[in-house]
Amino acid sequence: MKKIIFFLSALSFLLTVKPTLAQTYNSYIWQYSAPKNIFGTDDLKQKLESEVQKVINAGHLAPFRAAYGEIRNPGNGQFYWYHRYDTAYTLSLAYPYLSSSTQMTVKSYLQSEMAAYPLWSATLLDVQTGTRREPDELMSSERGSLPSSYSTRPKLFALYALWLYAKNTGDWQYIQNNWNSITSFYNTYRSEVSQHYTSIAGAIGITRLAQGKSTPDISTQNTTVSDINSGLNAGKNFNQFSLNSFNAYQFDGGEGWRDYMWNNMFLGFQFLDISPEIGRYLFDDVTLKNTALGTSNNDIYSLKRAEYFWPLWYVAQAPMWTTYFGEGSGVPPDAKAMIFPLKSWVQKEPAAQLRKYLDVPDALLGDYYYIQNLIRIIEAHGQECWVNILTGVENCIAPAPSIAPTPSSAPTPTPKPGDANNDNIVDGFDYVIWLLNYDSSTSLGYTVGDFNNDGKVDGFDYVIWLNNYGT
Repeated sequence: MKKIIFFLSALSFLLTVKPTLAQTYNSYIWQYSAPKNIFGTDDLKQKLESEVQKVINAGHLAPFRAAYGEIRNPGNGQFYWYHRYDTAYTLSLAYPYLSSSTQMTVKSYLQSEMAAYPLWSATLLDVQTGTRREPDELMSSERGSLPSSYSTRPKLFALYALWLYAKNTGDWQYIQNNWNSITSFYNTYRSEVSQHYTSIAGAIGITRLAQGKSTPDISTQNTTVSDINSGLNAGKNFNQFSLNSFNAYQFDGGEGWRDYMWNNMFLGFQFLDISPEIGRYLFDDVTLKNTALGTSNNDIYSLKRAEYFWPLWYVAQAPMWTTYFGEGSGVPPDAKAMIFPLKSWVQKEPAAQLRKYLDVPDALLGDYYYIQNLIRIIEAHGQECWVNILTGVENCIAPAPSIAPTPSSAPTPTPKPGDANNDNIVDGFDYVIWLLNYDSSTSLGYTVGDFNNDGKVDGFDYVIWLNNYGT
């Protein structure tokens, strides 16, 4: 009798719990983003073509060294794009929007890069090897090396980059030839999947690689699907995942540096190297979405906090104090990598607004965050659609964008306090207008930052902007 009761209980559990996992997360595992009906992006595609061509012409690129102030740790600046997967991911992402001739050179370039620097290695790129992306004339000894703490940062996103490369270039033979190395790499760092959103994306990547091989690897696929289900369940604890990423990304700095960072900067490392699937996962879960976007400046891992500390996050080398560079200033390049995916995939801002965030690259060439966000803006000009890898079925979850007719005459809207550019939101763009006209009395009105209309642009207007910021 006890055996029968146990069997019925176990059967009930399997019927109610296991299918729920599959139904909940199946779309993130097997559906990839494939925007349709993209229009009005010729100018953006020209920019993209130009930036990609700079990378091709430069050959292998060294990691970018940002030196906006290094009082804390002379000789060791902050470095970016030191992972082997950064180049493969960025150029594979760009591939569908490039001319056919550039696609050919990109594929050849990536094959050469990945032969020299296989993505299934945790070894980071040497900062002394390759064409430099920055204009400084530092000697090699001054340039320094990657801090040892960088080795703790998540690595599995390399497998999402590999899948994107194979899907967009059609080079599945490369995956077939190196499958043992790829699976070995995953098994070595498999524990990351339960700790980081970026690593869940990596697990999604290898799951699709296992399916896309000429002979699908069902055993690996079953393992990775199970890992993804567990990871996405764990990822519902947003604060824990955010803390995991903070612990992985904290810089060398000695005693007290952790608390200093905690209280004086945006902690958005959990948003680095996330894929559209992870953005969709955050958007679909109301609790996760609200937590990621935030409601207060005290929500330390949220978009609200990011815009509080860095209202000019989209401006290259924005002259704002940040603990990234000791006691120096300058919004770090990865602010764009942390915040833009939230704007695009979780907050779902329209393409016209996303365009405003495209400033200029931080690096002279090979600014991968700039290129990635440029592509995301291009895609935002289209219809949001997802394609199922297993079935080929297309799921469009948003209407195709259309150009609204311009009325022949429209009433002048009542200006919102602090909204200098009259786009109906008080944000960093309005701050820039106020700053550019500060101490001016030649032009009057809210459109130049004179929010109290007293005939001059001064600190009183700044207070009005600040009190209305985010409305």
